[in-house]
Amino acid sequence: MGKKHDASEIEVLDGLEPIRRRPELYAGDVASSKTTNRLVLEAMCLAVHEKSAELVQAIAVSVTGDRVRIDYGGPGLPLGKYPGSKLTFIEALMTVLFSCRDAKTTEAARSLCGIGITVTNALSSWCTITVQREGAVWKQRYERGRATGPLKRIGKTKTSGTVLEFEIDRSLLKAPLDLPALRRALKKFERVVPCVRVQLDAQG
Repeated sequence: MGKKHDASEIEVLDGLEPIRRRPELYAGDVASSKTTNRLVLEAMCLAVHEKSAELVQAIAVSVTGDRVRIDYGGPGLPLGKYPGSKLTFIEALMTVLFSCRDAKTTEAARSLCGIGITVTNALSSWCTITVQREGAVWKQRYERGRATGPLKRIGKTKTSGTVLEFEIDRSLLKAPLDLPALRRALKKFERVVPCVRVQLDAQG
């Protein structure tokens, strides 16, 4: 008689682990710079989520080796709970697939987002998000797609905005960023989302 097959043999993957196990299914060829670039472009979804055509005028993208920083103004991401979830709005954006979609955002702007910031978080060795909103600075850190702790208030501020920083996980993605292609893609972002200017500062 053959081996018994039952529910005990089924592995249920938690959180963003499916993306880390099979990145090619969610992001593309792990040996292609196009896939590595996609981590930056998916992270731009955060600006789209803040209805950037109205609230964000400038986005600064800095690349230093495998580290990327995306810094933009606006009101800062919401700090409350995600509707129907125990997660904060920010943690849901970072860990729930397709949560970056916004029905009120223009179709053109939505076309910039695939899976969204979750794929960037999942395929980064670490990722931090810092939000300045309503007089306070909030920060949360993730490692390999998982939050290392809750969203924490770390200081006061008179400004507002959002900063995302991450380091590409080289155990999963092998190709370097293609900076000329990334510049072209960010110019497309400017055309699709009116009134937004994107500045790219890249270092080796």
